[in-house]
Amino acid sequence: MATEEMLEEKTNRKNAMLPESMLYITTDKTLYLPTEVIWFTGYLLPYVQKKDTVVADMLSVALLSEKGDVVMRKTYAINKMICSGSLTLTDSIAPGNYQFIASTNLVNDKNQSVQHFSTPIIIRSTSASNSFVTHFDFREQKNTDTLVLSATLKRADGRLAVSTKPNKKNGSINYALPNKPIRTAYFDEFGKVSLSIPRKELTGSTGVLQTSTTFEGATKQFNLHSSMLTDNQLTIRFYPEGGDLVEDLMSRVSYEALFADGRPSTVKLQLLDNGVVKDTLTTDSAGAGVFVIIPKRNHVYSLRPIGTTNQASQKLYELPPALTKGMVLSLHNAVANDTLSVTIQSSVDSAVYLSIINLLSNDAQISPLINLSNANKIQIPLNNIYKGLNTLTILDSKGRPFAECVFFAHFNTKNSANIVLEKAAVGTNQKVEATIQLQDADNKPIGGMFTVACVRQNRLSGAYKTNIETYYHLNYSLPNNSVANLYKSRTDLEKVMRIQGWRRLSWQQLNETPQPKLNSVPYHKISLEGRVKPSDGSTKFKGPFTVMSKKDSLSIIFTTDQEGIFSPTPVELASKEGSARLLFAAYGVKGDGRKYIVEVKDPLDSLIRPTNFPFPNNRYDFEGQNLSHASEVLLTGEPFVRQLQTVEIKGKSSVYQTAGYGTNERGDYVCYLNFLNCYEHTPQTTVTSKPVIGKTYSYQPIFNTRKISYAPKKSQTITMIYQGCSPENMKGIYEAREFYAMEQLKKDSPEENFFLSTLYWNPMFKALSSANNKVSFNSSDAAGLYKISIEGIADNGDFIYAEKLITVQGK
Repeated sequence: MATEEMLEEKTNRKNAMLPESMLYITTDKTLYLPTEVIWFTGYLLPYVQKKDTVVADMLSVALLSEKGDVVMRKTYAINKMICSGSLTLTDSIAPGNYQFIASTNLVNDKNQSVQHFSTPIIIRSTSASNSFVTHFDFREQKNTDTLVLSATLKRADGRLAVSTKPNKKNGSINYALPNKPIRTAYFDEFGKVSLSIPRKELTGSTGVLQTSTTFEGATKQFNLHSSMLTDNQLTIRFYPEGGDLVEDLMSRVSYEALFADGRPSTVKLQLLDNGVVKDTLTTDSAGAGVFVIIPKRNHVYSLRPIGTTNQASQKLYELPPALTKGMVLSLHNAVANDTLSVTIQSSVDSAVYLSIINLLSNDAQISPLINLSNANKIQIPLNNIYKGLNTLTILDSKGRPFAECVFFAHFNTKNSANIVLEKAAVGTNQKVEATIQLQDADNKPIGGMFTVACVRQNRLSGAYKTNIETYYHLNYSLPNNSVANLYKSRTDLEKVMRIQGWRRLSWQQLNETPQPKLNSVPYHKISLEGRVKPSDGSTKFKGPFTVMSKKDSLSIIFTTDQEGIFSPTPVELASKEGSARLLFAAYGVKGDGRKYIVEVKDPLDSLIRPTNFPFPNNRYDFEGQNLSHASEVLLTGEPFVRQLQTVEIKGKSSVYQTAGYGTNERGDYVCYLNFLNCYEHTPQTTVTSKPVIGKTYSYQPIFNTRKISYAPKKSQTITMIYQGCSPENMKGIYEAREFYAMEQLKKDSPEENFFLSTLYWNPMFKALSSANNKVSFNSSDAAGLYKISIEGIADNGDFIYAEKLITVQGK
């Protein structure tokens, strides 16, 4: 088979394993306080061209603690490849590091989502909500087998936290490294205690100490992050450009020095040739460096750290051995515009192909056969190459790879957005007006769908938050790299191409891809399934049934099969957050007077899973990674935050009670004989009314399957005080609710101050190319620096991200 055909078949098989689009989530902030709202927008971003494809229509979002516990979870309907919503944090949520995780309903044969996204979230507290905090300090460490640190218990105002109860212990603290024994220590009368950790437990540690402090009946958890909690073992990795060193051919070698927990090391190194010092090198702040070498036969090359105090780091780190014969592929710049400059050195006479494969679309281009000499300089035009990450591979005449490099194409081709403020500074609770001007790479006006936000600057960490164009073009294919903004530094991107790109990607991976049939899809969509059944638990019934529901002013009718099963779409079942639940009425055949319930199970419960958490230190130099004491979870300088409380019905069951004339928002009703959820009088009759919490009703539990708060008696009919329906029954599929901004708050309470940290949130801002797109909103009552941002998909298929600062001046 010709090389071109082989390449096309391999890329087609790889595409068959992939969904058409990737999932990206943007949130309004990265740092939150209890009771605040996490606003998000989810985008499905197309990247693989396929004739027949399955498109996700449900999104499961969740907040996970650092231990991997699911703190909260909700399911949303995806409509036209986009979805927005919110999670409201409880007032009791513990400060710390969390993951915001999202998965769609496209799954593989192991029931794992194939569209998955995760981003870090920090939750802090104000001093008003912290009755006590724990401070940690590392004592001067002697060369012993034990690491010692001190913990001090303080109240939120800084005073030592001493128990007011006589003859009682002042408090306790449990502490442990992950997967290590838990130890307990007790604070003395001055609120102090020493914590001891055997150094042997530090081997392989990620630098996290899990603690739980109990004082005066309250318990607070805190994860202490510090490099002192690692063994600081150094690792040096080498990345010869093109893949291999070759004897007598000049090679550029990138390298990085990392500690065991992933932190970069700034270290001096000696380059040795058979033990003889040839050069002195220094890594940069990211632990990276580069040198040039011409390897010789029977020579051993190595790096040796110098000037370090860790004896374990004094060892030699040997470079990989050089090939006797081969090729060295070198790029003049791994970040290219419209032309790629390539140098190929060869110690073998050979005719080769050059192939370029885009890492997202897997679109492949291949050159005619090229006869190589010892040194070859080639200019490759990139006119027909997709923007973003691509691999350049040298193939022999049989399609076998010699060498490979990763490069970024069309870096200069970029959409842009200009946010023009009417005023660069405004007072508190004043109108902010901005015009958003969008242009493509040729400076022509362009439109698209975007998310626009205005957030207080101290709630955003550039280290935590990526953006849509960086994620699509870089982070999706090269996760855990050190670049948070694609266009911030071309030099940093060049470094990522030569290090993370080298070790992560290889053309040979196409040979290792499982070989599905080209007409098969190794993933499928989990769909909703509704079921109608008698409320008395009977298994003897016969459909079809007519199921009616009302959403806003629109009536929706479903028809089941003989077994009472129907297939609604997520959009049909979705209700707005905070609104009344979607209720159903089910009707059997004529003359069937039985009461029925409608059950729709949420199929996404099991899809949420932790991903790379805690993130490696070299992912970003993010704040919070080296917290030295628990008080740093306090958000200082923040005014007292008054948040709107959002009442939300939650639960584990998916039982939708039948609706009717007299039902409340939970589906409960009372007949004219004062029976709650009466079996004889269904809610479809006019003789029912809504129950009132606190009133007494008669109830027949044997005819009801719903969980209601009461103490059942042995008799068939009992008397009970109605307490509302158990929250276990309540769950649903949601659509986003409206963002409640300063204008609405002031309209409701004009004399009250509101210190919002998110001033504006529009998850689906439709921008037109033919107009200047305007946004306006009121500033907060809290003075400070705020950031307006826009990100999303432009009409030309590429992306836009831009930001602008505005100052809110105090009175």
